[in-house]
Amino acid sequence: MNQCKYTTREQKWTTISLEERKLIEKYRRQGFSVSQIAKALGRHRSSIYRELKKGSVEQEVATKGYNKYSSPYEKVLVYFYDVGQKEAEKGSLRKGNKYKLLADPDLVRYIEEMILVGKQSPDAIIGRLRRTGHNFQTLICPKTIYNYIDKGFLKVRNIDLLLKCRRKPKISRDRNTKRQLGRSIEERPEEV
Repeated sequence: MNQCKYTTREQKWTTISLEERKLIEKYRRQGFSVSQIAKALGRHRSSIYRELKKGSVEQEVATKGYNKYSSPYEKVLVYFYDVGQKEAEKGSLRKGNKYKLLADPDLVRYIEEMILVGKQSPDAIIGRLRRTGHNFQTLICPKTIYNYIDKGFLKVRNIDLLLKCRRKPKISRDRNTKRQLGRSIEERPEEV
């Protein structure tokens, strides 16, 4: 059975690389239009427009034919690849969720103390905080504490937890789902 109509689409766009930014600056200085740059790089015009907007800096350039009534300088937007790269890096830092636990150091100290000294599990700690009320800025779930321990954000290690180090690791089985079609030629008798 062949499936002709797929509902999933592959991602067609990629971020603009540093080399492409250098080419955009080079083409812009040579006087290429946005459409010509987009065609040369294999990108859409709107991507180039966004990149030019992101990496352009306003500069004052001397005007050739000015008189006493006009200014000797005019303001022009000029694209620089390094400015565009810095803006892209700043934008990538803003992506994703921030870690809740790192914003509340009091909660971090409380959790570490309760696990290391009080010998309690993250489930018990969060359960007690929910039951008695808490005076911390944030409240997280036990799974988040386990994730932070695995990532090394806390002084607690997996060996400090009472139950987690005793659990058996999951065993991944390799299942042979291929059908065995008869015997191999090597296993047949010689008279055949």
